[in-house]
Amino acid sequence: MFEFFDPLKRKYNEWRRIKVTKEIYTGSKENCKEGNLILINESSDDSKYRVIDKLNFNEELVESLPDIDSGMQEIIKSFYCSELYYNKVLKYIDPIELLEELGDNPILVSSKESKEFDYRHLIALYLELFLGIKSKEILIDENGNIKNIPRPDYLKSMLESVIKRNYPMNGFDNIKDAYSYNKNSEDVLHIKRLTII
Repeated sequence: MFEFFDPLKRKYNEWRRIKVTKEIYTGSKENCKEGNLILINESSDDSKYRVIDKLNFNEELVESLPDIDSGMQEIIKSFYCSELYYNKVLKYIDPIELLEELGDNPILVSSKESKEFDYRHLIALYLELFLGIKSKEILIDENGNIKNIPRPDYLKSMLESVIKRNYPMNGFDNIKDAYSYNKNSEDVLHIKRLTII
């Protein structure tokens, strides 16, 4: 019997054996000026930022919403954008590969303030939901000290709802467990059959 191993399964199993201590940070460009800065959904000529093209999203796809209560409009727009971003971008990206591509201590940054809806939050929460990696919105002061600051508290449950509607949960309530199950199911070893002529 010959076994063919999928390299992604091997990478996944290696990752599972290692205790994950990695954290994902998010912040505004104003609050985070140094570190492993990854610019999300923006462009810049500044060499201190890395851009990962597959994470970019064409915001022209977001239609304008009708006039409703301004507080509700922000939440509805956030939900709509979360759904679009997951279905157009995140669902095509393997969380483990993305985590490796981000590197050590990544800080996902953009121009938006910490309390505003932003795609940097969705990426960090996507990794948190699929891999159990903690994510924090931060501010780095002039002395290099890191402070946690709040981000929109509704985003995690909103993204979780979007994922659960669009991802094969296979009876699991937890996205991380469903991902683990699906990874192992996809990567069932193939057996090469020999035919005798």
